[in-house]
Parts: sequence; structure tokens; C-alpha cells
Amino acid sequence: MKICVCDDDKYTAEKIRGLIKEQTPEYQVEVYSCGEGVLSGDSFDIAFLDIQMSGASGIDTAAELKRRFPDIIIIFISSYSDYVTDAFSLEAFQYLVKPVDREKFCEVFHKALESYKKSHYLHKIHCNKGELCIPIRDIIYIETYGRRLRLWTNQDKFEYNDKIKAEYDKLKPFDFVRAHQGCIVNMQYVRNWTKTQFILNDGQCISIGRSFQNTAAEEFTKYIGKVLV
Repeated sequence: MKICVCDDDKYTAEKIRGLIKEQTPEYQVEVYSCGEGVLSGDSFDIAFLDIQMSGASGIDTAAELKRRFPDIIIIFISSYSDYVTDAFSLEAFQYLVKPVDREKFCEVFHKALESYKKSHYLHKIHCNKGELCIPIRDIIYIETYGRRLRLWTNQDKFEYNDKIKAEYDKLKPFDFVRAHQGCIVNMQYVRNWTKTQFILNDGQCISIGRSFQNTAAEEFTKYIGKVLV
């Protein structure tokens, strides 16, 4: 696994590098002082990025990393919490506030490693194209479509026979939430939410059924809590 740490504060960057090597000495860790340095390097599995830096900001750097390497796990580091909305729009995994606390960092890092493992899990469906194994990280939402289900990813959609509740039971551990009787949503793709709808990263809105509103709010608040550490 390759990890990068990018912070123009040398003390913070070296502290994070040290904590990573302490936990996982076998992993390769590259340290940079600017976003341009990160973007000139190879691909990474996890990136710790300061937000306010000279030159390219952490937000801009993260956007470019996501464009090049969609599966990269982004963890922002900042002295301010003003950029949380921007972080969510980039599907940031976590948001650490400086000064970085050792216990909090270790908690976030282990969650990131677990997420990395989960991102390689596949969801099996049977459709007219045969048996397909779809990476769970690629599923945006699943909805009922007549008597069948329709699964949406960024690149395609698939129709197949199954029950929405059965799919929810399988996918709930991977941060899926029930929006209404006929739809489950991957919270990683939710940019914002109100009492009555989820707003996805692409601007699409998915309504939240009245009987699901309290549970949906609880689940999404819990999910946000995993990001705002």
C-alpha cells in the first residue's frame, strides 16, 4: 500500500508520517509540502492532505487525485472546519482537525484501512447479462423498477430480480441507507440531505419517505460522525 502525506507544516507532516509507520511499518509513505508535488508522483491508495497550502490547495489536489485515481481514500487535515461541505463533495473519507490527536488519528487510520479492504468487496447480482460482480464502492443506489430492481453506478445501470429489503440487509454494513420503500442509497455519494430528500454528488435528488425520515436522519448523522472526527 502507498500512502502520501501533504502538508506545508513540516512538523504536522512528519508527525503523521511517524504515526503511520508506527502502525504499519511495511507501508510506503511519501511526504510532500505542496499539492503540485503529490500530483507529480505516482498513484496512492490513501492521501492525507492539508487544505490550506501555498500553490494548489488540498481541495484542488484532492479533486485531481480523484479524477486520476477514483478509488483513492482522501483524508483532509485542517485547522478549520469551514471546508466540510467541499470535502463531502469530493467524497472525502474523513476530516481531521489540527492539532492532530494521536488517538483520533489512529482511529481514523484504522477505519481507512478497513474501508480500503471493503472497497474490494463485490456485490453479486443475476441479470440478463448473466451473473455480475459489481464493486460495492461503485453502487450509487438501488431502486425498485416494476417487479424488478435497478442498480445504478456512474457508468451503467443493471436490472435484475431480487427484493429491495434483501439487498438492503446485505449492503447496510457498507453505509447504505433506506430512503423509502423502494430505494436504498450509498451514503458515500450523498452531498447533502434535508428531512425529505438526499442530494447526491451529481445534483440528483432522492426523496425520503415519511416513515423512513427519522431512521434516515439517524443513519446519515451517524455516517457524518465517522467523517468529522
